[in-house]
Amino acid sequence: MVDAAMVDASIDGPPAPPCDLTKPFGTPMDVLGIHDPLGDDVGAALSADELTIYFASNRFDHAKFHLYTSTRANRNDPFPMPGIAQGTFSDEGESHPSTSPDGNTIYFDSFRPVPMPATGMFHIFRSTRANASVQFPTPMALSGDFVIDPSVLADGSAVYMSNLVNGVLARAERSGTGFGDPQNVPLSGFQFSITAPVSRDDLTLYMSLGDTTGHSILVTRRTAVTQPWPMPAPLAEIQPTANVAEPNWISPDGCRLYMTLQAGSDKSKVFFATRPQ
Repeated sequence: MVDAAMVDASIDGPPAPPCDLTKPFGTPMDVLGIHDPLGDDVGAALSADELTIYFASNRFDHAKFHLYTSTRANRNDPFPMPGIAQGTFSDEGESHPSTSPDGNTIYFDSFRPVPMPATGMFHIFRSTRANASVQFPTPMALSGDFVIDPSVLADGSAVYMSNLVNGVLARAERSGTGFGDPQNVPLSGFQFSITAPVSRDDLTLYMSLGDTTGHSILVTRRTAVTQPWPMPAPLAEIQPTANVAEPNWISPDGCRLYMTLQAGSDKSKVFFATRPQ
């Protein structure tokens, strides 16, 4: 006997994609529930289901940023009041989190001291916990000095970052249980003051121009990971007049882009923009 549900499914075809990837992102909307009027909020990263968010804020110590987190029940709900991301805190401060899809491995930059032979003040750290019910253990530094803004690929095979020494984008490849030294990423001659890289599948790369703070949002796309990155171009639909404009995180389906924006004398906040169906 033929299953009626199977017949209906074959007639209707596969479910419609959540958005049209050929269409531009809509107007950025405030991420509700996480902001504090006394602090700047920057650099969001989310779990793949968008239920847990990590971001940096200076609401506790206005001279330094620290990592905060919150979990909501549904993707379109406001987040409950965030708290410090346990296990990541240091007196020196930390910022720009990037997480694995399950949220159990976190990367961030920090000024905290690291063992020799590392030098300088800016390093990227990584910590992996067993599950979401426990805090992150002591983070360990990745190779590379004077690097910030980590962005880990969804499969964990590489981390993009910003190299403060020469002002270009860099990338560190997975090597065993760690990562190799950061290598410069060629961008078709576009090589200056690039920060806030965002890539999940290694085919679309969002970034910003700036030394330690980005002021615009750019994008470059390629059709295969073996191809070089074309020259980045402005993301035309999101070019606000802002002191800060940085991409933070892209959803696995490519439909929602989270970003940090700050205009005028306002505090910086985390926003998201959605592609229409």
